[in-house]
Amino acid sequence: MKLRLKIIRKVNNYTQNDMAKLLGVTQRTYSKYETGELSLKLEQLVALSNFYKLTTDYILGIASDSQRLKSKRRLDYNKVVQRLRYYRFEQNYSQRQLAELINCSPSLISMIELKKSGIQLDTLMLLASVYNKTVDEILFGK
Repeated sequence: MKLRLKIIRKVNNYTQNDMAKLLGVTQRTYSKYETGELSLKLEQLVALSNFYKLTTDYILGIASDSQRLKSKRRLDYNKVVQRLRYYRFEQNYSQRQLAELINCSPSLISMIELKKSGIQLDTLMLLASVYNKTVDEILFGK
C-alpha cells in the first residue's frame, strides 16, 4: 500500500501536505501512511478513493487496474458489518474458524460483528482474501 499511495499522489501532482489536509492529519502522519509505519483508517481510505476517483483495491495495491469511479461513495459501517456476517454464513464458517484463517482471536470477529470494534485495514484485506471478495465489494457491495 505504501508505494501505491506515493505514486498516486505524485502522478496527480499533490504534496504530502495537500493529502494530509484532505485527511485531517499532519504531514508527518501522512508521510507515515506512505512508508507503511501507520495504517489508514477505513474512512481515510474511502476519502482517498473518492478524492482520486479510484477503487479502494487499487489504492491498497490489490488491483492492478486503476478503474475510475463515476461517483463518490459513502461508507456505511452497518452495511459493511452486515456483508461480513453474510459472507461468513455463506462460507459456513464459525467465528472461531474464521479467526483461525486470518490469525486473530474469535473475540475480535465477535467484536467486529457486534460493532464494538472497528476493522483494521490489514484485517479487512485478509477477510477479503478468505471470502474471495474485493475490499470494494466488502465496503460498498456490488
